[in-house]
Amino acid sequence: MTRRRGRVRAIAIAALVVIGILAVSTWIATRAVFFIGTDDEGFVTVYQGVPYDLPAGVALYSESYVSGLTAAELPPRERDEVTDHTWRSRDDALAEVRRLERENRP
Repeated sequence: MTRRRGRVRAIAIAALVVIGILAVSTWIATRAVFFIGTDDEGFVTVYQGVPYDLPAGVALYSESYVSGLTAAELPPRERDEVTDHTWRSRDDALAEVRRLERENRP
Protein backbone atom coordinates (compact mmCIF):
# COMPACT_ATOMS: atom_id res chain seq x y z
CA MET A 1 0.00 0.00 0.00
CA THR A 2 2.89 2.43 0.68
CA ARG A 3 4.25 1.90 -2.81
CA ARG A 4 0.85 2.79 -4.25
CA ARG A 5 0.61 5.95 -2.12
CA GLY A 6 4.05 6.99 -3.28
CA ARG A 7 3.04 6.53 -6.92
CA VAL A 8 -0.20 8.50 -6.43
CA ARG A 9 1.72 11.26 -4.66
CA ALA A 10 4.30 11.40 -7.48
CA ILE A 11 1.56 11.60 -10.11
CA ALA A 12 -0.21 14.37 -8.17
CA ILE A 13 3.01 16.36 -7.83
CA ALA A 14 3.80 15.92 -11.54
CA ALA A 15 0.28 17.07 -12.47
CA LEU A 16 0.62 20.17 -10.26
CA VAL A 17 3.98 21.00 -11.83
CA VAL A 18 2.54 20.68 -15.35
CA ILE A 19 -0.48 22.83 -14.43
CA GLY A 20 1.84 25.43 -12.89
CA ILE A 21 4.05 25.51 -15.98
CA LEU A 22 1.00 25.91 -18.24
CA ALA A 23 -0.43 28.69 -16.07
CA VAL A 24 2.84 30.64 -16.00
CA SER A 25 3.37 30.15 -19.75
CA THR A 26 -0.15 31.38 -20.49
CA TRP A 27 0.31 34.44 -18.28
CA ILE A 28 3.63 35.30 -19.97
CA ALA A 29 2.03 34.90 -23.42
CA THR A 30 -0.84 37.23 -22.50
CA ARG A 31 1.65 39.93 -21.48
CA ALA A 32 3.08 39.97 -25.03
CA VAL A 33 -0.30 40.72 -26.67
CA PHE A 34 -2.07 44.08 -26.92
CA PHE A 35 -5.46 45.14 -28.25
CA ILE A 36 -7.42 48.34 -28.74
CA GLY A 37 -10.74 48.84 -27.01
CA THR A 38 -12.60 51.44 -25.00
CA ASP A 39 -12.54 52.01 -21.28
CA ASP A 40 -15.61 52.45 -19.06
CA GLU A 41 -15.85 56.12 -20.03
CA GLY A 42 -15.66 55.43 -23.78
CA PHE A 43 -12.06 56.54 -24.35
CA VAL A 44 -10.02 54.65 -26.92
CA THR A 45 -7.57 52.57 -24.91
CA VAL A 46 -4.66 50.23 -25.57
CA TYR A 47 -4.81 47.17 -23.34
CA GLN A 48 -2.07 44.67 -22.54
CA GLY A 49 -3.22 41.06 -22.41
CA VAL A 50 -6.13 39.26 -24.03
CA PRO A 51 -9.72 40.57 -24.03
CA TYR A 52 -11.17 37.92 -21.74
CA ASP A 53 -12.32 37.71 -18.15
CA LEU A 54 -12.04 34.63 -15.98
CA PRO A 55 -14.72 33.69 -13.47
CA ALA A 56 -14.85 35.86 -10.36
CA GLY A 57 -14.07 38.95 -12.45
CA VAL A 58 -10.38 38.21 -13.05
CA ALA A 59 -9.39 40.21 -16.15
CA LEU A 60 -6.64 38.88 -18.41
CA TYR A 61 -5.77 42.44 -19.50
CA SER A 62 -4.82 45.82 -18.08
CA GLU A 63 -4.78 49.37 -19.42
CA SER A 64 -1.55 50.35 -21.11
CA TYR A 65 -2.48 53.70 -22.71
CA VAL A 66 -5.65 55.78 -22.55
CA SER A 67 -6.08 58.33 -25.33
CA GLY A 68 -8.06 61.54 -25.08
CA LEU A 69 -10.22 60.37 -27.99
CA THR A 70 -13.60 58.78 -27.41
CA ALA A 71 -15.06 56.10 -29.64
CA ALA A 72 -18.08 58.37 -30.19
CA GLU A 73 -15.79 60.84 -32.00
CA LEU A 74 -14.82 58.23 -34.59
CA PRO A 75 -16.52 57.44 -37.89
CA PRO A 76 -18.44 54.12 -37.77
CA ARG A 77 -15.75 52.10 -39.63
CA GLU A 78 -13.02 53.22 -37.25
CA ARG A 79 -15.32 52.77 -34.25
CA ASP A 80 -15.81 49.15 -35.30
CA GLU A 81 -12.01 48.78 -35.59
CA VAL A 82 -11.39 49.91 -32.01
CA THR A 83 -14.01 47.59 -30.61
CA ASP A 84 -13.06 44.40 -32.50
CA HIS A 85 -10.24 43.57 -30.03
CA THR A 86 -7.80 42.35 -32.69
CA TRP A 87 -4.58 41.13 -31.07
CA ARG A 88 -1.59 43.31 -31.97
CA SER A 89 1.94 44.10 -30.96
CA ARG A 90 2.42 47.00 -28.55
CA ASP A 91 3.95 49.20 -31.26
CA ASP A 92 1.16 48.43 -33.74
CA ALA A 93 -1.59 49.18 -31.22
CA LEU A 94 -0.01 52.47 -30.13
CA ALA A 95 0.65 53.53 -33.73
CA GLU A 96 -2.97 52.84 -34.66
CA VAL A 97 -4.34 54.83 -31.71
CA ARG A 98 -2.00 57.74 -32.47
CA ARG A 99 -3.14 57.67 -36.12
CA LEU A 100 -6.76 57.80 -34.98
CA GLU A 101 -5.95 60.70 -32.67
CA ARG A 102 -4.25 62.66 -35.49
CA GLU A 103 -6.99 62.04 -38.04
CA ASN A 104 -9.96 62.64 -35.76
CA ARG A 105 -8.96 65.75 -33.86
CA PRO A 106 -9.99 69.21 -35.08
